[in-house]
Amino acid sequence: MKKITLLLLLTSFTFSFAQTASPSPYCASNYSNEPFALPDYFITSVVLKNATLITKNVQSAAPNYQFYNTVAAQDLPKNSQANITINFNGSTMHYIDAWIDYNKNNAFDTGESIGYYDRINDPNMNINVTSKTFSFTVPASAQNGTTRLRVRVVEDDDVFFSNPALPVTICQQYANGETLDFNVTISNALSTESFDKNTLSVFPNPVSDLLTITNDNAAIDMVSISNALGQTKTVKTAITDKSVIADCSNLSSGIYFLSVQSEGKVFTQKVVKN
Repeated sequence: MKKITLLLLLTSFTFSFAQTASPSPYCASNYSNEPFALPDYFITSVVLKNATLITKNVQSAAPNYQFYNTVAAQDLPKNSQANITINFNGSTMHYIDAWIDYNKNNAFDTGESIGYYDRINDPNMNINVTSKTFSFTVPASAQNGTTRLRVRVVEDDDVFFSNPALPVTICQQYANGETLDFNVTISNALSTESFDKNTLSVFPNPVSDLLTITNDNAAIDMVSISNALGQTKTVKTAITDKSVIADCSNLSSGIYFLSVQSEGKVFTQKVVKN
């Protein structure tokens, strides 16, 4: 009896955390796979704020939709900037887009698109696009709490060649492609006003290899380094309570921006790499 009970508990646990093929309460955004299926046209990975939400090598089951409700929701503070990268198979994909339900009304409204690409408006008409990165700013009017992120890739000859400049709509069925949903969490904006700069030390600056960041008053929660284009650069860090050592030896010479987050506040300082 104990073995049977344990098996039932394990089965229940697995089921409760399963992904779902239902978009409810949001609208469906799926694919007919007609006049023929294109199983090689699908999203391979989604990266939000340098966190990989999903990596896969097969298309979701027909109608080519999946809600990854088991993936941890990334935090998106109001007024913050973030990048999302959508990688996919299918070099002739016609449309790529991403949406966030900022007002939490269980719909993707006009103005909630965080990125859109169509190949007809690509100045190079590049038929080998297999990755798109969109930069966006979380509006101050966004509602706090968990809400829905949707990303899509669409390949539809009839739509594309009949009116290629017409944007695809969020709740319409198309021929081929894939739609993935994720949870994200909207939070209050990080404060920059009350960060005591006098307690923060960043040295040496300019830096050649190891950069030391210390905060006398509070523990450092996170540091990041970005270039002049706003692209976050990967550096190895060693965090010990109120200090961080960042290995900048792999960075090219130039100007970078160091962001330090502590107790819900953020401070940014320019750093020069020799």
